[in-house]
Amino acid sequence: MSTPSWLSTIEAVGEGIISTAVPGGAAIVAGINALLPDDKKLPQNATGSQVTDAVSALPPEQQAQVREKMVDLAIARVNEQGKDLDAQNESIASVNATMRVEDETRKLSWRDYWGYVSGTAFGFVVVMVCIMIAHAVWTNGYDALDKIPSVVGAFSVLFGIASTVLGVTSGIEAHHKGMTDRIMAGHSDDQ
Repeated sequence: MSTPSWLSTIEAVGEGIISTAVPGGAAIVAGINALLPDDKKLPQNATGSQVTDAVSALPPEQQAQVREKMVDLAIARVNEQGKDLDAQNESIASVNATMRVEDETRKLSWRDYWGYVSGTAFGFVVVMVCIMIAHAVWTNGYDALDKIPSVVGAFSVLFGIASTVLGVTSGIEAHHKGMTDRIMAGHSDDQ
């Protein structure tokens, strides 16, 4: 007799212990044990193969009961995930409300000042470098072009400090933070 397709998850566990390898595994074993005679009951540390063999040996009516219990477990799992998402949404809404209140009541802060000054300085440096390039080309003073990388390099360090103060991250740092957030959320690194 072939294994019903709804047992594929349990069958995939093989020799692994169901109660630890499958979410709700202990409840699955208990539900199947409720349908088995006393001499055929599964141990709490039953493997996937033992569960598959026990269910396959049941008459079709009892297999249908096991299938219903599996569906009930899946529904319960989805409901739990929904409750977790609702709790996260409430937390995010609370943070958003708090941030809106803080934003409405706050005055200009040091971070705003840093942002304005850094933006102005960055714009000034870009304009000055463009003027230096244009002047060197128009006056045939190509020796001035050699000085541009050192000027840009000096200002890069200053803008790096300002960006750090403002909380701006580089692409690599943002990538690592994104990976860390995904791992903390339970997603694998390759997703």
